[in-house]
Amino acid sequence: MKQKEVHINENQPLALLHDYGAAGSLKVISTGEVTKPVIIQITGKNILPPRFLSGKLEKDSNDIKSVFFRKHLTSSWFPVSSEINDYLVMSGDGYNCALWQFINSAGEPAVEPKNPKFMELRDPNVAFQGKTYSIAKIPEGAVFARVYFADRSPQKKRMLGKKIQIEYGRIPTYYEPYREAVIKLPPLAPDAVIRYDGNEWIMKKQGTVKKLKKNSLTFGRGDIIRMKQGSQCDITLQYDLFENGKGRKYGIRHKMDDPCPACERIDDAKGLHNNYFHGSRPATPYKNDFDSIYPWSKIRLCAVSINEEGQKSITYQGEEGFSRDGSSGQVMVEIPKFYIRREVKDGYESIWISKKKLDGFELDPAFLTDEGSCEHVYIGAYLSSKAEDKLKSASQTAPMIRRTMNEIREMAANTEGNFKECDLRTIMAVQKLFMIETATLDSQSIFEGVVFIPYLIKKKASTYYARKDAAASNTIVLGRSSVTRRFVKGDNITIIKSWSDYQNVQGEFQRKVVKTRKLEGNLVEITFSGAPIDIVTKKSGISCLPRSNGDTDRIKYHSGSRTLPVGHASFKYRHIENLWGNLSIYVEDAWVLNNRLYMMMPNGIETEINYDLPVQDTILLPNEFGEPAKMCIKEMGFDPAMPSVMFPSVIGNGASTSNFYCDAWYNMGKQGKKYVITFGGAWDNKAYAGIFDFRAEFNGKSRVPYNGSRIMLRE
Repeated sequence: MKQKEVHINENQPLALLHDYGAAGSLKVISTGEVTKPVIIQITGKNILPPRFLSGKLEKDSNDIKSVFFRKHLTSSWFPVSSEINDYLVMSGDGYNCALWQFINSAGEPAVEPKNPKFMELRDPNVAFQGKTYSIAKIPEGAVFARVYFADRSPQKKRMLGKKIQIEYGRIPTYYEPYREAVIKLPPLAPDAVIRYDGNEWIMKKQGTVKKLKKNSLTFGRGDIIRMKQGSQCDITLQYDLFENGKGRKYGIRHKMDDPCPACERIDDAKGLHNNYFHGSRPATPYKNDFDSIYPWSKIRLCAVSINEEGQKSITYQGEEGFSRDGSSGQVMVEIPKFYIRREVKDGYESIWISKKKLDGFELDPAFLTDEGSCEHVYIGAYLSSKAEDKLKSASQTAPMIRRTMNEIREMAANTEGNFKECDLRTIMAVQKLFMIETATLDSQSIFEGVVFIPYLIKKKASTYYARKDAAASNTIVLGRSSVTRRFVKGDNITIIKSWSDYQNVQGEFQRKVVKTRKLEGNLVEITFSGAPIDIVTKKSGISCLPRSNGDTDRIKYHSGSRTLPVGHASFKYRHIENLWGNLSIYVEDAWVLNNRLYMMMPNGIETEINYDLPVQDTILLPNEFGEPAKMCIKEMGFDPAMPSVMFPSVIGNGASTSNFYCDAWYNMGKQGKKYVITFGGAWDNKAYAGIFDFRAEFNGKSRVPYNGSRIMLRE
């Protein structure tokens, strides 16, 4: 068993046990005359003490406003340290709002009172992301934090439970109650040593040995060890390193009537952590355990080239000749074969992944072929662009829009090799990889995605259209509104006068926002790149386009998100860029008919999934999205004959953008009409988008501006 030491002293008074398992030993050695007791505090990953104050914080004051009958709850001050991580995340079911405050060691505000942001969370009618968990950045110099977290007034307290957790990082994990142990050790002479070896405390002094009557300690991964009072001593903790390679099945489960989307890790996944990069920094203080666990450890970025004779050549990232620009082949993500098990039992839904076929497991359907099975599935690292009459997955290209499913099938057939439009079996395999790695049903709590950039509507009186004429111009003046405030520097846009001009083609149609500027008269001026054009009042409109492929190439890790304004940041998961948001993709070999899901299996047999799909027949328009509380997913259906197939069976009924599966389901539900399926949500779909977002709304001839493609290969 590998071991590691952690030292705590005056210069480093705390440590996070981020990659350790069980404790081996603890040793306290004086480095000078210690005249005061040495106090060691151990807390679990949940750093929020269950000592709450009756009252609320306000944005412009550091005082708590008292409220009778505990209608509002604020935490007491608790210690924090940006040395562990820059962020704190609050999760659980015991809060519905968030207003954070931080102070430094002198008790002064670490940020100006006007800067804290009040957030109402868990509102079932909020159609925007970022409403499930509260994430706060620890200001420079902050050593204590508190948060106003509960509005228990009659109209707000619905669905409030008793679980509330604050931990370091941006990724919420399954709830654990607050846990604290305090050990008070006697003053130490310069030659004294205190040891703890797992069951008893022993002090050695001047050749004598004395047993101390102290409580035993239990250390766990994620615990925080703090020396509460500065002393001239060095505390050495020796730990067994946490090892995860011996397990065989990695699972999660969630209680189906629990609205909180954080899942419990089970079996060999217990104690594991996920991580990604938020900009240039890790999102949590933990390493990503799944980087050393199959199949995640063998998911690789590569370029796949297939010649006219059908011979396949693969160049992996890091090898000579690899390129993201498509010159060495289609840029794909290689996913190795794995086995799954999904179970709905005793009020829980559980999902496992394994390298081997264990009892109750089946080969994930993504790896089934007409000849049996394959060793790998390849999914486009990027959304498909158009290369003549073919599909292309490559960086620095423009995602293709305004193509029908039938046209995409034709282009896939023209593309060299056996590439095809991504099918439902492959999407569901990626869903399960993501769920077990992140242990959450709320994918947007990990990556919001490109989901809040404006999409032009046809009402000429809207603020999407010019308010002033301009000849040969690179600026357009618009009315200032909640819509036009969403245009930010760097956005891909197009200026159009008719919908025939609405294309995502680099050069003539695709431009970028260079800057925005407020004008008098409640107007805003947007400067854009490209050749100057004539702007005509109420005829020239502006709309965003999908962000370009390769937007996340600068992120060196396989998973990460850019740090852009809310809803504008591209992300990648295991090298797959913008898995949701930015553009919906058509899904091959599956359709919806009479509120049933049908799938075409590799043997050519159409398979009907044996549960009804909910109908949500709101026509979704850019300015009219419907009510989240009536369209978000609460439960996934379960067919014992096809247990791996997860499609919505219950929507609404308490589900929202911050509860249960958090994403929306659209099914127009007209009898006798066959719908193709789209996945992921587009660039203006707000919190409706996500890894569980599907639509059954279009047919194979529907030409939709925000629908596109992602290719795959099964070999």
